[in-house]
Amino acid sequence: MKELNDYPYIIYRQLPVLGEKNHPLCSSQEGWDFIYEDLKFAAEHLPTKDKVELGCLSSGAAYGMLARAMLYAERWKEASDAAAQVMNQDYELYEDYGKLFTNSRLVPVENKESVIEFGYLKDKFTYSFDYFYCPPSDGGYAEISPTEDLVSSYQMADGSEFDWDNPEMAANPYEGREPRFYATILYNGCQWKGETLYTYEGSKDGFGLGGGTTSTGYYMRKLMKEAIQPKGTSFTGQGDLTYYYMRYAEVLLIYAEAMAMQDKLPEALDALNQVRRRAGFTKDLTAATQTEFMKLLRHERKIELAFEGHRFWDLRRWGLASTVLNGTSMHGVKPIKVGDNEFTYEVVDIDGGKTRVWEERYARFPIPLGEIEQNEAVQQFDEWK
Repeated sequence: MKELNDYPYIIYRQLPVLGEKNHPLCSSQEGWDFIYEDLKFAAEHLPTKDKVELGCLSSGAAYGMLARAMLYAERWKEASDAAAQVMNQDYELYEDYGKLFTNSRLVPVENKESVIEFGYLKDKFTYSFDYFYCPPSDGGYAEISPTEDLVSSYQMADGSEFDWDNPEMAANPYEGREPRFYATILYNGCQWKGETLYTYEGSKDGFGLGGGTTSTGYYMRKLMKEAIQPKGTSFTGQGDLTYYYMRYAEVLLIYAEAMAMQDKLPEALDALNQVRRRAGFTKDLTAATQTEFMKLLRHERKIELAFEGHRFWDLRRWGLASTVLNGTSMHGVKPIKVGDNEFTYEVVDIDGGKTRVWEERYARFPIPLGEIEQNEAVQQFDEWK
């Protein structure tokens, strides 16, 4: 339902009779009700986190998924109630945002932020994430380049906004930023695997359009294992970090959004500020209206959950994709070396002067052609005919 944005499914409450192909689609309401019933049943019958083995789903996991589902359904009371169930169990924010994403099953740590996780084990169940996304000097393919549009969204450590028009900030753009920036982004002059990483043109990890290296002046740090792939060795079988499908921080942000949409701003702000305090901010945010709060909430989800698979779906469910992703272009930063370890920075268009396109029909996917051909009771959506 999330991916297809209220896509009406066919619901089978019992095994279908063999050969019966023509089944009508359910309504959006019926689809969300079915999901609610399933997850609520699971949440009420699964054991709590403290009574399940590592890697097994708990009541908190089911309530977390229920909260996420109801957020997408815009059923705010059900979303906040489900999130509150998680908040009343044995979960809390891990104290260090950066270290959170370097946890490995091989070195168990007490981490009460994990709600649903995939734990990888070296030489048994591993991944090739670093191989595809790390800088080329590591032997990788650099297939993800964080945009300047994201990087500029990271605030200064004191909570003020970063601004390229501020001469002091522009001269040293990577000094004094909030801790989540350093845990998420590799930038020109940062330390990576015991060396200084440079992204100016001509360096081994330098800026360049066309693939194989950064096209924005940045690489991703979050979700990458700094100890992996020493020079001259293979990536094979080395990936063993924990990937979080759902974290307690997301649950707090779900609760915050759902409470705000019920005009309960004090509760919403408290949940939002819990996430920000863990990020190192000492001054709590305030908002007098729902509109003001949602601006803060959208920023926080963009930063806190970066590279965890939420941004696209958030923009679409908020109805913002048609403005953020349409008629716009993405940007990067080209470091220019002007002396020994001295640089200036130029913000550049990385889309070659072209603009991105988002059509209104992208708000939901078309029904697969194979489904229509096999089921006479199903018709394609008008916008996709």
